[in-house]
Formats: sequence, C-alpha cells, structure tokens
Amino acid sequence: MIKKFLLIYVLIYGMTSFCYGNPEELKAKLTGIWHILPCLPSGWSDNYHFYKNGTFRYDYNQMDGEKRIINISGTWKIINENMLYLIIKEKTIIKGGTFVKSEGSTGTDYEIIKGKIEKVKIDPPEEIIYPLGNIEKDREYNRLALKIGGRRFWKFSNNPDEF
Repeated sequence: MIKKFLLIYVLIYGMTSFCYGNPEELKAKLTGIWHILPCLPSGWSDNYHFYKNGTFRYDYNQMDGEKRIINISGTWKIINENMLYLIIKEKTIIKGGTFVKSEGSTGTDYEIIKGKIEKVKIDPPEEIIYPLGNIEKDREYNRLALKIGGRRFWKFSNNPDEF
C-alpha cells in the first residue's frame, strides 16, 4: 500500500513540477554541501554532502546529543528529471554508552557518553525518492537554496569535502 502511494505521489509530482531538462546539469548543481539552515550556528544541523561520483552522505544534527544515528551514506542519482533517488548502503551509529544530563555542549537535555561509534552496512540497501524543488538564489542569505522532499536546504559549498 505504501509503495503504491509513493509511486502515485512521485508520478503526479513529477508531471506537475518544474523540470530541469538535463539531469547532468542538475547533478552538477547539486554537488556540494547543502545545510538545513541558511546560517551555521555552533554546530552543523542536518546536511547533505553530494559527490560528483554519485555517492552521498547525510549527517544528522551535531547538536542532538540524544541521537543514535550520526549519518547515512550511499549512492544518489537524478531520475525523472527532478527526483532525487537515494540508495542507503551504510549508517554510522553510536552503540551502547550512557545517557547523562547535558552540560551545555548540545541542544538537548541529555547526551550519550562512552558510546562506541560503528559503521553498519544496510543489507538490503534502502531506497528513497525525494522530489526536488527549483534551485533558487536566496537573496537574504546570498546562497542557493532548494527543497529536497519538501525541506529547504541552503548550499554552503561546491566541495562536499570542505567541511
């Protein structure tokens, strides 16, 4: 049922939304770091790193001391001219550890200490499709911005390894 709904959503959105025309051009524009906020507070919030070779990494908010998943990674490509197709092959997690009252280094009430960071293969890999909005210049912040799956992100760098 969920797969049918997702397929119908993708088809309808794909027929009614902006088309880039050239997936390679869109791929070149997406390459780099995209951050969920237009500015950078004391730590990175959710962000994508898209690489030219078709790999990606999605980092979860650094200020969330209670999270267990640090990031996910895998491959990406553009399908149907304006859909982002992600294949998640690995995640980095915090295993074990203890929750303690946060002492101000995070934006959460608790944080995990003495946990072990592990990379975990996802088998079988998970597939996700997100519609992409138009890439536009945000004049207030002087950055490119776009919506990925309905969430707005701002481009911080053309180089996904810069940060």
